[in-house]
Parts: sequence; structure tokens; C-alpha cells
Amino acid sequence: MSQPENAARDTGRQRLTRGHDAGRSRIDVSYLLRGTRKNVVGLLGALIALYIVFGIKAPNFLTVSNQLSIALNTSFLAIPAWAMTLVIGCAEIDMSTGPAVAFAGVFLGLLVTNYGIPLLFGIIIVLAVGTLLGAAIGWARAYLNVPTFVGSLALYLGLRSLAELFSNAIPISISSSFLGNVGTGSVLGFPNPAWIAIVLFFVFLVVARKTPFGRSLLAIGGNPDSARVAGVPVGRRKIAVMAISGAAAALTGIILAGQLASGNSEVEQVLTFQVIAAVIIGGTALFGGRASMLGTLIGVVFIETITDGLILLGVNTYADGFVTGLLIFAAVTIGTGELRLRRKARGGRGRRVRQGRPAVASPASDAFAEPESSAIAGGLARVIPESGSQEGRV
Repeated sequence: MSQPENAARDTGRQRLTRGHDAGRSRIDVSYLLRGTRKNVVGLLGALIALYIVFGIKAPNFLTVSNQLSIALNTSFLAIPAWAMTLVIGCAEIDMSTGPAVAFAGVFLGLLVTNYGIPLLFGIIIVLAVGTLLGAAIGWARAYLNVPTFVGSLALYLGLRSLAELFSNAIPISISSSFLGNVGTGSVLGFPNPAWIAIVLFFVFLVVARKTPFGRSLLAIGGNPDSARVAGVPVGRRKIAVMAISGAAAALTGIILAGQLASGNSEVEQVLTFQVIAAVIIGGTALFGGRASMLGTLIGVVFIETITDGLILLGVNTYADGFVTGLLIFAAVTIGTGELRLRRKARGGRGRRVRQGRPAVASPASDAFAEPESSAIAGGLARVIPESGSQEGRV
């Protein structure tokens, strides 16, 4: 085993243990509080506090029916949030999520109800269109250098207008027992949309932690130049992650259409900002290089809990957006402050990587917990099959 690999292995061991007792090791609790772990622990504590407050102030909050309602509503926020975690971790952003969800439902209704296309083919077409639209934004970013904020914001406006144009701002009825069961049915008393969100959570978790694709996304978000030198196809990765975001939004729109039994252009107008808020307060760095799927899970529950609790307390629903805005501002401010403190502790050197002598990261490190390890080209050469010999590939 080479010297850099030995060093990386030893570093990984030191993170988990302290002392040199023979045959015994103690868990380093401070490791659990670093990076995204600290965000997860703090956010989980805040969520527990919310449940205590709302449980006391709103008698109906802790009822089974209300908790199932939270689970149902959370699923429509969670599915696009899983994809947004990858997008923001890659140092990009997708502003088109909300209108894409509304457009997917309207487009499905247009195909099935107005044009008589079978439901299955309609669903496939909607998913394909959503994926292609997301990929188009990624392609513009990769090869035309159009920021995803600008490209997805243009798509936001375009899809919102198309949804209203196709439906004349009137819901398009969709009559389908299968789709209705997907949106409103339940298994073991738990809503079907929530089951779908849970299954997709584990799919995204495995992709993020166990696959070269997921690790390379954080590498790109942490240092795209180092990732490119290591042979990561940066352009194609950005196209792929934006396509995934588009597909997730389309799937959410289809499920929501099943719940409403119609495609409605007015639904989920604030979904984009709720998704971004959930991802950021969950510990994903707005500037890329750090992300947490578990943090996003707690974040979406946190956002929906606030919404539900405020409604039960009789607070004006417009206050929900104000609270969400405060959460985004606080999360970004805290994250930026931590980044500045880390850079100051390193003497202001930031993330500079010397050309021709990249640092080494542990291939066994959790890429969605320790951003520093995933953004270094030396580690990429071992965890990403495409890296190494294809220097400079886009």
C-alpha cells in the first residue's frame, strides 16, 4: 500500500478513535459534531423543540391524523429536495422546481384528458420532458457557461406561463383510479406518496455515498478545477444532476396530480424556495462541496412542521413565507461564517490545490459528511473509475 493511502487510512482511524488502548477504542464524540453532523444534530434538536411547543400550544398537533397529514405534505417537498441536495452540493441551483411540478401535472392532464393518450404513456412522456428540460439547463451551464441560476430562473418563468396557457388557469381533470391511488392511497396506514419519498431517499442516499457519481458531484462543488484535472467529466456530471432534478420535479407533479385528481397551474408556487430552504438548513453548503441527505430529510420535516403548526395555531398563512425566508437567511449566514472561520484557521489559504501535487483524501470517507475529503483530486483518482488518465476531460 502506498504512503498516501496509508496516511489517508490512518487519518480515517484517528477520526473515529482516541487513545492507544490495546484492543479497545473510544468513539470521538467531537467527530459527530463536525461539518454536516453538527447541522444534523442541531436541526434535530430544533425539530424536537418545535414538536414540544406545538404539542403544548396546539392540542391537535400530536394526533395520528395530523402526523399522517404532515407525512403526506412532506413527501411533495421531499422528493425534489433529494435531487436539490445533489444539485446544490455540486455548486449549482435549480430555481424551476415549483413551476416544473405544476407544469408536469397540467401537461399530464392535457395529454390524458384532452388528447386521450393512455395514462402510462402520458406519465412516461411527462417524465421524459422534465428530464430533458433539466438536462437542457445543465447543458447550457456546461457548454455555454450560462449559470444555472439564470437558466433555471428563465425556465421558472417559462413553465409557469405554459402551465397557465395550457390550462387557461383552470384545473384539468384527470380521471384515473390508479393515479388516484398513488396520490391518495395508503399502505399499512401510511400515505403512498410518503412511501415513495422514503424509497427515493434511500436510493439517493446510496447514490450519494456509495457511487463514484455521487462522490464526484461534491468534488466538483468543492473544487471543479481539481476534479477536472483528476479526469471527472465535469460538464456531463452537471447535465446529469440537473436532469435528475427535472425528473424529480416531474415525478412530484404526477403524484400531486393524482392527489388532486387534476393538473393545476396554481399549485406549489412557493415550492422552489421551500425546497432550497430545507436543503440549506439541513447542512448543504450553498456554495457547494458539502451536503447531507440526512440533513435534508430533517430539513423537509422541519419546514412542514412549522407550516402545519402555524396553521393549527391560527397564524396567518402568509407568515409561513416570512419564516422560511428567515430560515434561509440564518442558515446561509451561519454556513458562510463557519466557512470563513475554517479558512481563517488555515491561515486564509482556502482550498487552493497545488498544480501537479494534489492532496490525498480517504476513499472510505463519507463524501456527504466530510466535504474536504471529496473535493481533492488525489482521492478522486481512487474512488472514481474515470479519473486519472483522462486529464482535462469535460
